[in-house]
Amino acid sequence: MFKVKTHPEIAMDKLMRMAGDLDDIADAGSVRADAIDELSGDLGIAREKLYAALALSQAELTLEHPVQFVVCTGGCQGYGALECVRELLDIREDKLESEEPSFDVVPRPCLNRCQDAPVVELRSPDGSAVLGSATPARVADAVSEIF
Repeated sequence: MFKVKTHPEIAMDKLMRMAGDLDDIADAGSVRADAIDELSGDLGIAREKLYAALALSQAELTLEHPVQFVVCTGGCQGYGALECVRELLDIREDKLESEEPSFDVVPRPCLNRCQDAPVVELRSPDGSAVLGSATPARVADAVSEIF
C-alpha cells in the first residue's frame, strides 16, 4: 500500500543546525530533556523539532525513566510523527509537574517500519510494543493504558 505524506518535513539543513546546537549543550555525549526544553525556549524552536534533530546529532538523550516512547522522527515526519512527539512531550510535562510517574520520549531516525508510519515503540521493563499509524490521540491512549 502506498501512503501519501500528510505533513511537511523539516529541511535537512535546519535539522543539522539544530543537531549542532544540541551537540553544543550535551554533557559527555548526553543531553537531558530539561536542557532541550531550555534550548527550545532560548532559540524559539518547538521542542518536537529539536527532538527530531536529536535523532541526527552526536548526542543521546539521557534516560530518566524506566518507560520510553521511541518515535521515528526521520521519514515518519511526513506522516505526523512530530505531532505525536509534541503530544508525548506535553503529557510528560504534565506528569512531571504533578509528580506522577513519567516516561522518556526518545527520537530515532528510523524504526524500519515505514509501511506503518508514523511509528512509536513503547519500551518498558515488562516488554515492548509497536504503535503503527500513530496519532496524538492514539499515543495519549497508550500513555493512559501504561500509567
